[in-house]
Amino acid sequence: MSHHFACVFVTLVLAGAGTVAYADVLAVRAGPAQAPATAGQEFTLTLNWQVTQDAADRGGVRSPGGAFFNALSGAPLGLAVPTTLESTVTGRQRLLTEQVSVDGDTLAAWYRQGIRRVGYRRPFIAVASGRAQSGQLVISLSRSTLDAARDAGPGELRVLRMELAFSSGRRIELPARDSKLTAQLTLSYAGSGILRGRWQIAEPSSASSAFFHTLGFVRQSLAPTQRTTLVSPRLPTGLGGRYALRFCLEDSTGLRSDDCADSSAGVSILYDVAPDEAAIGGLAPNGSSTGNTGVFRWRAIPGSAIYQLQIVRSVADRTEFVTGLLVPGTSPTAALSPLTASKLVGGQRYYWRVTAHGADGHLLARSESAEFVYRP
Repeated sequence: MSHHFACVFVTLVLAGAGTVAYADVLAVRAGPAQAPATAGQEFTLTLNWQVTQDAADRGGVRSPGGAFFNALSGAPLGLAVPTTLESTVTGRQRLLTEQVSVDGDTLAAWYRQGIRRVGYRRPFIAVASGRAQSGQLVISLSRSTLDAARDAGPGELRVLRMELAFSSGRRIELPARDSKLTAQLTLSYAGSGILRGRWQIAEPSSASSAFFHTLGFVRQSLAPTQRTTLVSPRLPTGLGGRYALRFCLEDSTGLRSDDCADSSAGVSILYDVAPDEAAIGGLAPNGSSTGNTGVFRWRAIPGSAIYQLQIVRSVADRTEFVTGLLVPGTSPTAALSPLTASKLVGGQRYYWRVTAHGADGHLLARSESAEFVYRP
């Protein structure tokens, strides 16, 4: 039996005049993250990839294709299965739907080789920065439907979803240098057992790839309540620049998660720390109204390669990100594009702030928040 692979290449681009993309991929989640299959029977699954990026209305992602591998050893299985990948855009999240199929004979051959867990991994690459995150599906392979029911282990702990945010409830933080900062991880899970994982941090560096080190380990017994929240150790804020925080699961099934590269093994967020003396002033508008062609202005910061403008709103006791722009460092102004304006509601009060970044992405300066009322 021969197999062929139709390479899928998906690009989502949201264009805006006068801006460039700020499109780092923060997380990729597969839905479902796990699925059962029976040797000798065709496996077909509608798989949803949820790709979360830094900004709601700029940039995009591409995916060169997926691959199957032995989930226990990491060895590729050499099988290419035709797939289709369709996409929709919902705010900061891209939802891509894929049909994954494996014929029964192939599953039976894997089972005879002693393979009981098959991984299917797909990378998603930020168009602007080239940085990638991967997500994966794990297929539990059984000899029969009866074996699948027995092997499922209904009492075994199984993490279904992970959400990582700062303890303020926000996913975006610009803490002051040496300030106190923690994050919290919300877990949805099935069954009960010991949760094993680790908190890891990558501190500001000029290196092209972040180097993570472990802040602390988690060994916690979870009762079958289906939901819990963990608080991180205190996060470092001693250096100015961008930090990456992630939580990595240690999979009791033996699935390798040393590099925490896949969404089924971990989740991550970013935060920027500015030096105390670094400040951006001259924000306009500030306490006034702006129309759909309004222009935001601020004082230039020498050496800036790019500015990041964030627009947020106050909801209950927290701040909610609405939209954002990336602006070239040569121009400390930004006009509302039609797409950006479409995210704002007439008569609503918003807050905005701006950060300046060097060519290496390090934070150079930040502003305080200014407010305005949007008037279409």
